[in-house]
Amino acid sequence: MRVHRAMRFPGAAIAILGILGLGIPVACTGQEDRAGRVGVTAAVQGDQVDVLVPWWLSSRIAVVPAVGLQIVGDSYVDLGLGAGMRFALREGEAIPYLGVRGQVLLLSPNGADETITDFVLGAALGGEYLLNSHVGLGAEAQLNVSVSDDASGRFGNPGGTNLNTATEFLATYYF
Repeated sequence: MRVHRAMRFPGAAIAILGILGLGIPVACTGQEDRAGRVGVTAAVQGDQVDVLVPWWLSSRIAVVPAVGLQIVGDSYVDLGLGAGMRFALREGEAIPYLGVRGQVLLLSPNGADETITDFVLGAALGGEYLLNSHVGLGAEAQLNVSVSDDASGRFGNPGGTNLNTATEFLATYYF
C-alpha cells in the first residue's frame, strides 16, 4: 500500500511466474476453509515489489504483515514495514475483500544523521481469484492518507498530509 518506490525488483515478472508455476499442478476446489492458511505474496505496484504474508485467522479474516526494501548503492536504504487486515466478503474461488493497512516508511540516506520517517494509512477494495488450492492472483484499489516527515520529499509535500489513490497487483502462494 505504498505510493513510493519501496523496493526495486527487476525480476518481479519472474517471481510471479515462479509462484504460479509452483501451484498449477494442484487441483482447485475453491471451497476449502482458509482458516490457518499462510501464504507469501509478491505485491506489485509500478516498479516496486513488496512481500506480504497473509495469515488467515478464519475463512474470512486475514492478518497481513508487509515488508519492502530498496537499497540504492551508496545513496540510501529505504525500508517499509507494515501490517494490515483483510475481510473477505464471501468464500469461493473468487474472493472480494475489504482491507486496511498501515505502514511506516524509513529512508536512511548514507552519511545523514537522521532517518526520514513517513506514515501511510489506507483502505482497500480488492479481490483474489484462486487458481488452485495454493495459488491466488489478485488486485486492489486503494485510498491512502500519507503523513510526511518535514525532511521528506517522498510524497511531494514535506511535513504535510496527502490523500491519494493507488492500485496493486498480487500473486500469492499458499502453503
